[in-house]
Formats: sequence, C-alpha cells, structure tokens
Amino acid sequence: MRAYFGKSYEAYLKQIDHSVVWDFPRLQNGHTLFLGRSGSGKTTQIKRFVQSLSETNNEARIHIFDVHDDIDIPGASEVVFSEVSPYGLNPLRVGADPHFGGVNKCINSFLRIVGKVSGNLGARQTAMLRTMLLDVYRSRGFDPDDPDTWLVNEAESHLVSDGSDGRIYLDVPFAEKDAAKSLGAIWDGTIKVAGRRGLWWVPISEYNGGITRWLPMSIGRMHPTLADVLVYAKRQLLISFMGSDQEAVTALQAFLKLAKAHHKQELEMIKSGVNRPDSLTSSSSAKERAGEKALAAFARYLETTRTGDELEELIKYDKVDNLKSLIDRLETLKAAGIFKGDRPPFEEDKSIWRYRIGSLTQE
Repeated sequence: MRAYFGKSYEAYLKQIDHSVVWDFPRLQNGHTLFLGRSGSGKTTQIKRFVQSLSETNNEARIHIFDVHDDIDIPGASEVVFSEVSPYGLNPLRVGADPHFGGVNKCINSFLRIVGKVSGNLGARQTAMLRTMLLDVYRSRGFDPDDPDTWLVNEAESHLVSDGSDGRIYLDVPFAEKDAAKSLGAIWDGTIKVAGRRGLWWVPISEYNGGITRWLPMSIGRMHPTLADVLVYAKRQLLISFMGSDQEAVTALQAFLKLAKAHHKQELEMIKSGVNRPDSLTSSSSAKERAGEKALAAFARYLETTRTGDELEELIKYDKVDNLKSLIDRLETLKAAGIFKGDRPPFEEDKSIWRYRIGSLTQE
C-alpha cells in the first residue's frame, strides 16, 4: 500500500519537487503518528492521507474512528454511533481462524474490556464470568475446542423477527411448551422456520425474567452478544438467590404473573364498585393451580438435590453477591453504548468506513 503525504519541508524551502510517500512494504514499522499544535493542519493531513490510500489501493478497507466528528471524507460510508442507535460493535464475535481466533481468545479479550471499564475483577468473579461466557457460547453452538464451530455465516444468519413487528420468537422445545405458555408466550402457527411449523413468541417489552431461559429463534447460528450474557446472568442470579433450579423458578414466576393479574382484577373491582365474583373465582383458581405447580417443582428439586444430580449449576454460581456485582459491571459496559449485537450498516462497496463516535463517552 502506498499513500502520498506531500513535499518535505526542506524540499518546499528549496522549491524541489521531492514527494514524501508512505510505502507500507518498505516500512519496518507500519504505525504512523501525526503530531502538531492546534490548527497546524493535522486533520487536513489525515484526510489527504486517507484519500490517497483509498485512491491508490482499491482493495484496502480504511476504518476511521472519528472522536471529534471532523474527519469528513468525500465518498466515505458513514455511521453515527450513540446510546440509542440499534447497532454497534460486538465484543463476543468469535474469530474463525484456528490459530488466532477462537472462543477462549474472545473471552480473554472481553474480560480485559470489563476490567478497563469498571475496574479489575477479583479471582472469583473472573472465574464466574468466564464460566458464564462459556455457558452462553455453548448455548449458541460454539465449542471452545472445535474450530469448526467458530465459523458463522453472518451474511445469512439473523433473528426470525427483526423487531419491527414488536415480537421476539423463541426457540422453545416441544417438551417445554407448557412452561413457555405459563410465562405468557403466544403461539403463532402460521410461521415456518428451520423445519418447524409454528413458533412461540412474546412482545419485545416482555422478554425479561423467566421467559429468557429460551433464546430468540434465529435463522442459522449467531454470535453471542453482551445482551445475551446479561440475560443469562440475571437468570442465574434468580436461581442462585432462590436456591433452586430453572424449572422451579419458571413455575414460581408463572405463579407470580397470575397473582399479579388477580390482584389487578381485585383493585379494578374495588374502583368500579361492581362486584364480579365469577371473574375473581376464575383468576383465583388459576393462581392456586399455578401455586401448586410451583410447590411441586420446588419439592421435586429438593428431592433431586439430595442425590446431588441437580447441584452443578448452583455450585457454579453459588455467590449471590458476586453475581450481583458482575451484573452491575455488565450493565456499566452496556451503558457505554458501543457494545451491541447488530452490525453497523456500512456500505460494502465503499473503501472508507467512518465511525462517528463523538456522542459516546470517553470510556
């Protein structure tokens, strides 16, 4: 790669036609640093340098991270990044190269990012977050020891719904349909995806709590995201806090959902002054049935834990305080506004990509 800088100062003084050229193959070190006082022309020189690179190297991809929002290049593809933009950079995107990529390298990089943004992690927190990340990667079909699982066809992989319809379709196995329904999932029998006829879905605003045990349904495999890790961490916190397993917590949350609806009906009846005992009887019966299921699920869990069969998950995430602290750190990372799962909509046919990140915080 070659780029034209201009004339050397000595050549300029002597009026000699001696161009200064950045010739990458001949350099011992490919880094370049522009120094100068305010107003001396650093930004102008950078623009000239980038434009020259683009014009003389057709296959080069040039990335400009524009902190001050002043490096405008004619013909560049530009994307504005902010806290409210739906796209960003995914720190959990796995490189597919068997020697320089992989799940473990990605996890180590993510641990360093967390440490830089919110302070160094303790040994216990580091181990817990590493285990959590491995669990999330495995749920997406990644095996740390198998490079064949690291490759994702990002051009073809996407969620069943892009969110424009207000829905999140869920990957619910048939055996778990009743549990999903009890948490408010709705059946859509018209959709056909990945050999399935029909999928369960919830409104985007309701994808929280127990329903998050089921991942959003996707076409093809996808890289995990920071949002995936946060959802998983919050679910593990609830399981650890309750001292139970996923099935028991799901049953409990279904009971609480019905209890809330029953209480709402009671308040509405009091406000309206109209006595409708039949409706209360129906909701009360549904609440009682859900309560019995929750009690049965907790009883089953207690029975199985006596054999030690169900303790593995609880042991991995046994410290509630550590989990709470990790969630706080991940929330801080999310608040930075740059780490999101959707890729920025740069134009592939443009050689210069300008990341306009001036609205984000310094961290």
